[in-house]
Amino acid sequence: THIQHQVTPEGAQQGALLGIGMHGWNDVVQASAVYLDFPWDKYPPGTTVNDVGGGIGSMAMELIKAYPNLQLKLQDLPDRIHQAETEIWPKFLPSAIAEKQIEFKAMDFFVDSPIEDEYVLQHANQLDTSNPAFPVAPKPMLPNYGAGRIRQYNLDLALMATQNSRGRTLEEFIDIASKADLQFVKLWYAGEMGMVEFQAA
Repeated sequence: THIQHQVTPEGAQQGALLGIGMHGWNDVVQASAVYLDFPWDKYPPGTTVNDVGGGIGSMAMELIKAYPNLQLKLQDLPDRIHQAETEIWPKFLPSAIAEKQIEFKAMDFFVDSPIEDEYVLQHANQLDTSNPAFPVAPKPMLPNYGAGRIRQYNLDLALMATQNSRGRTLEEFIDIASKADLQFVKLWYAGEMGMVEFQAA
């Protein structure tokens, strides 16, 4: 798997490049919509947001810039957290480290549980199959034949081909969250990105 591959020297190098690549990818897909479209300003100062599997923390970094009243916690594999803490954040947002707005936590996804906090930042993709304008294509074709959100589908195909990996579906996020006693609230559409909101069950 992608995670197991990262423990090899070649995998570690590819993981470092992927983190930087995803930083640039966020600009391409206007990931800023995630922090612009979701009502983060309704949460009181000191509210904690935990970015699980957040890589080097590109999304967390943009969220802190827009909402400095939030406390961010970034969790990922040890190499990504080391890269984030020692290279990326000191270069791009050292004030967040100095002001203790960000906490870095390495984790093993197969062993460790995420830091228990109020909000978890992740994204998901979903096709609106209730809309007749979007007929579902027969498997194994992409649900909308690949049109419209082609960059997301190309990224999913690239992850599958190069890393034996893929993004989670909304149903998979809901299933995982239910095992952690979290209840689905809403899927927020934000341009080419999406965000899944849960609350304690």
